[in-house]
Amino acid sequence: MYIVKVPGINGLGKTKGCEKAPNVVLEALKEIHSNENGKPIDSRLLDLEEIHLENSNLELTNNLIYKNSFKMFETQPRTVFVGGDHSISYSLTRGFFDSCQNLGKEPCLIVFDAHADCMIPMKEPTHEEWLEN
Repeated sequence: MYIVKVPGINGLGKTKGCEKAPNVVLEALKEIHSNENGKPIDSRLLDLEEIHLENSNLELTNNLIYKNSFKMFETQPRTVFVGGDHSISYSLTRGFFDSCQNLGKEPCLIVFDAHADCMIPMKEPTHEEWLEN
């Protein structure tokens, strides 16, 4: 399984600090010593990658997330993306659906979030309405 760190923030300054989340989450995995079957977990054995972003340029950041996630979805059947704030969701999802279409696969997306993110779309996609697009 590939774990891809996506240290993105929305560029508006409201989510500063979220770019540290992927490293914090992966560090916390060291505290988990076994899964529900008692099988030991060694987080050092995970295949880790990172999408290096330019958080001061939202358009460039979204393009980097899209292009990298598209490539990962096409080459790695099991990939988990660990973000920053949820402004990364739109570009990741777009990469997922475009790669499914490119490979001729039927997409299936399951979203776990604290709220629905289904606001009426705005001019530019945001983290609040990306599922509506």
